[in-house]
Amino acid sequence: MRYFLKKIISLIITLLLVSFLAFLTFQLISGDPVTQMLGTEYTEEMAAHLRAQLGLDDPFPIRYFRWLGGFITGDFGTSYSYNVPVSSLLSDKLPVTGLLSAFSFVLLVSISIPLGIWLAAHEDSIPDKIFTALNQIAMSIPPFFLGIMMTLVFGLMLHLFVPGNYISYQENFGASLAYLLFPAIAIAIPKIAMTVKLFKSSLHAEYRRDYVRTALSRGSTRRRILYSHVLRNAIIPVVTFLALTIPEIVAGSIIIEQVFTVPGLGRLLVSSILNRDYPVVCAIVMLIAALVILMNFLADILYRIIDPRIRIDQEASK
Repeated sequence: MRYFLKKIISLIITLLLVSFLAFLTFQLISGDPVTQMLGTEYTEEMAAHLRAQLGLDDPFPIRYFRWLGGFITGDFGTSYSYNVPVSSLLSDKLPVTGLLSAFSFVLLVSISIPLGIWLAAHEDSIPDKIFTALNQIAMSIPPFFLGIMMTLVFGLMLHLFVPGNYISYQENFGASLAYLLFPAIAIAIPKIAMTVKLFKSSLHAEYRRDYVRTALSRGSTRRRILYSHVLRNAIIPVVTFLALTIPEIVAGSIIIEQVFTVPGLGRLLVSSILNRDYPVVCAIVMLIAALVILMNFLADILYRIIDPRIRIDQEASK
C-alpha cells in the first residue's frame, strides 16, 4: 500500500511539473495570438481590449492557476481560432486518433506475439535469419517515412486507397478502418520488430534455465514446456514493454495523421500551433503527457503484480 501511495504522489507531482512547463513554454515562444485572431483588422485599441477579454494581460501565475484549475475540472478553455470550447474540439478529434492508435496496437500484439513464438521455436531457420537481417532496418525506419512510402506505392501507384480521402468512422466504420489500415501498419512495423526481438531474447533466456533442462530430462517435450512454463515467464517483460509502447503509438498516430491527412489530434495540433491557439495546444500536450505518465505508472504496477520477484526484492531492500 505504501508503494502504491508513493507512486500516486510521484505521478501527481510529475503531472503538475509538466503542466507548468507546458504552459510556460507557450507563453515564452514568439507569436501573439491576439494579432493572429485580429488579422488585418488589427489596432492597438482592439488588441488591448481582446487581451483583457481573454485574460492575457493578467500576471503569469494568475493565468497559470486559472488554466490549471479549469483543466482539473475538465474545462480546457476556449479555442482562439474556432471560438468554441476546446473540449468540443477534442471530443471530435480524439476518437479518430484513438481508433488509429487502437488499430495499430491490435496489429502490434496480434503479429508480434505469434511471430516471436514461431521464430523462437525455429531458431536459425531461413525465416529466422531473414527476419534477423531485416529486423534492424525495420526498427530504425521512422513511421512517417514508412507512411510516405506506403502512400506513394499503395496509394499513388497501386491505387489501393485514395490519399486524403478519409471516411469518417461515423459515416462508414468499415471504410474508415480500411483507410486507417495503412497508417496503422506504418506505425506498427517498427514496434513489431522491437517486440519480436525482445520476445525472442526472453524466450531463449528462459529456455536456458535449469527448470527447462530438468523438465526435458523427465521426458517433457519442448512444446509442452513452452506453453506450460516458458511462455508465462518470458512474456512478463513483453507485457510491460507493450504497455510502455502505448504512448509512443499515440504519438506516432498524431505524426502519421499528417502524412495520410487523417483529421485527428495531429492535424488539430499542427494547425493550432500555426495559429497560436495555445488553449488547444496546451490541452493536447497535457493529454499526451498524462497518457505517458499514466502508462509508466501502470507498467510499474503491472510488472510488480505479474512478477512476484520484483515485490520480494523491494520488500527485502526495506
